Amino acid sequence: MTAKLSQLRAAGVDHFALFLDDIRPDFAWPADATIFGSLAAAHALLANRLEAIVASSDTTDLWFVGTHYFFDEDWLDYNTTLGNSLDPRVTVLWTGPSVYSKTITASDLAPIDLALRRNVAVWDNAPSHVLPLGGRASDLASAASGYLANTVFRESGQRLEDYLAILGTVADYDWDTERYEPTTSIAQWARVRTCLVLQSREK
Repeated sequence: MTAKLSQLRAAGVDHFALFLDDIRPDFAWPADATIFGSLAAAHALLANRLEAIVASSDTTDLWFVGTHYFFDEDWLDYNTTLGNSLDPRVTVLWTGPSVYSKTITASDLAPIDLALRRNVAVWDNAPSHVLPLGGRASDLASAASGYLANTVFRESGQRLEDYLAILGTVADYDWDTERYEPTTSIAQWARVRTCLVLQSREK
């Protein structure tokens, strides 16, 4: 992994993330359980070693996604152990109260922020339909260190114009969470989406 980081940095990459979601929730080798004591301790050690390498240059700090989400039975133990050992410079991404969260508020993030000893960055799997971003509270910034939208459409046959308009609503929310209004935002982006499509095709 360190060799891969070095190779990518040499190619000009300066943003890195370690994604440990969607992997097995236990040790592949029993001996590792004896060495590390817990999966979270092992993940923290790995992330910290990578963070030290990333931070040794002018690159940004490491971003991290853990194995256990809010709805997993042992999510609190995992993330509390992780937070106790994880380098404070590491940004942890969190999807909210669900993988596809219908709503996310500052209060939803309070337990995970406390467990990890830092404000998480929201890694939002939304919008997942051809609809404007909704259900995201205006106070989210008080409990989050950042906001990223991992837009995954569940509908087939959507047009590029619709896709770009949806991304526009995400940008509007990011720009000003206090004044964001989904209906107004999508209407404004709908007026310019054809121009955006033409520009993207020209490139």
